[in-house]
Amino acid sequence: MGSLYKCRSCESVLNPVREIVVGGRFEQTRTLFFLQPELGDYGFTTAPGVEVVPGDTWEFYCPLCLHNLTTAFSSSLAELNLVDEGGQRRVVVFSKVANQHASFEVTEAGVEAYGEHQGAYFDAFVDDHYW
Repeated sequence: MGSLYKCRSCESVLNPVREIVVGGRFEQTRTLFFLQPELGDYGFTTAPGVEVVPGDTWEFYCPLCLHNLTTAFSSSLAELNLVDEGGQRRVVVFSKVANQHASFEVTEAGVEAYGEHQGAYFDAFVDDHYW
């Protein structure tokens, strides 16, 4: 099996097949999001009829324990654990703002940033929050 994305609270695997499954809420709309697992790929799928408007900030949560995935240091970022095939752990942080391409891979060695909007968060990014 490939890399596993997990909830930071309950440690449930959120990509049992390929895509990462998280719950999403914006105002009165609730849906499941199926996110691409490759860092820097911002493609996703939701239920038919759900409109995701650029600029809207969605709340993401674990679909199993309902833990809010928002980071402690930014209300515009969400976080998941990632365990690779070799058992190495890291944290993946990504923007909750629709159509804003910013994601980060955090390891003990530092932070790797992805996406054209990464600069909006990099200064506020707190990598030592995780180790």
